[in-house]
Amino acid sequence: MANGCCTTCKTVLTEANCSPSKFKLGYGHCRVCDASRSREAYKRSPKRIRVANCKWHGTSGWKIRYERKYGVPIEEFHKKLIEQSGRCDICNRPMIKPCQDHNHETGEVRGLLCSFCNGLLGRVGESIEILSNTIGYLRKFKGDFMTTH
Repeated sequence: MANGCCTTCKTVLTEANCSPSKFKLGYGHCRVCDASRSREAYKRSPKRIRVANCKWHGTSGWKIRYERKYGVPIEEFHKKLIEQSGRCDICNRPMIKPCQDHNHETGEVRGLLCSFCNGLLGRVGESIEILSNTIGYLRKFKGDFMTTH
């Protein structure tokens, strides 16, 4: 990209001071001017901005993002939520904000998890070996209090 300049303050746009999409285009506003313009727009018309944000971040926005991300109709999400009785597929605790678990390699959609269990899988890289070693570690220090099914 040929280095462009912020259309407001004329600062040369770099990856550090500009959003990636505007940097690729080579024009737009730097982050400072962009934030300032957003604040001014909100001051001029707070209701319009809130309505626009609600349309995207609210009910319809997350449905659209869900369907695009997982390629599954939102009805499937609701069906799984009912099938799981609103409980996490791993810890069986009630979910406040259900997370759609999926295989990062194949994209296959799995069950719904609570944010804690979803984060746990992400932190271990979905490694069965690491999770198995973790269970062994806990058993070594706590004893085997787990019941088998």
